[in-house]
Amino acid sequence: QHLRRIKKGYTNVTSHCRKNPKGKEKILYASNLRYLFQKLAKKYSKLSAIKGFKGFHEYDSIIQFWVNYWKENGLLPKDFDPLLLKAIISVESSFRPQTITKSPNSTAAGLMQVTNSILRCLRGDPNRNGYIEIKKHQIDLAYEDLLDPLLNIAAGARWLAHKTRTARSTGTVPKDHPKKLFRAIKFYHSWDKAGEDYAKKVFKRFFESKK
Repeated sequence: QHLRRIKKGYTNVTSHCRKNPKGKEKILYASNLRYLFQKLAKKYSKLSAIKGFKGFHEYDSIIQFWVNYWKENGLLPKDFDPLLLKAIISVESSFRPQTITKSPNSTAAGLMQVTNSILRCLRGDPNRNGYIEIKKHQIDLAYEDLLDPLLNIAAGARWLAHKTRTARSTGTVPKDHPKKLFRAIKFYHSWDKAGEDYAKKVFKRFFESKK
């Protein structure tokens, strides 16, 4: 089941969203993601505000829903704190959902600054060598979907979940930081020193914002 756009909002339908000629398993399109949130989201308590940012609690339910959803599918660690995802959003976009990077070398967009290359990986497109990076729990979104907070956070959380499983053991991890998550957040940004600095910034905001 999924949500189909109509003149005044959306309606629930039970049918294929789109042909699936490759026979892939469990591909989630924008309409499926909206349907999941509409049907399965519960009433969540507010997350703490990120230090330096007042409020932005309108995203708390979306963050918690997708963190829980990917946990239930065995893709995020069971002890992953949704506030950490909120800290990532604060660093990536300062909670501005319409943010599109001005960098000529990037296509990052939305709350979690998801790129075109990430979208290709999430939907299971092979790279130039024929390698498919994500083979299960794929998401197929258009670039314009990234400006929708619900869809952007779904994709960003799925990509972070992928990084928790694949990030390599490179560089140093500060004391008292969870090694696996630190490396995942580092690789969410980049593999180099800039990625380490990024992860440190995310964790600094996370630790400062925890009640």
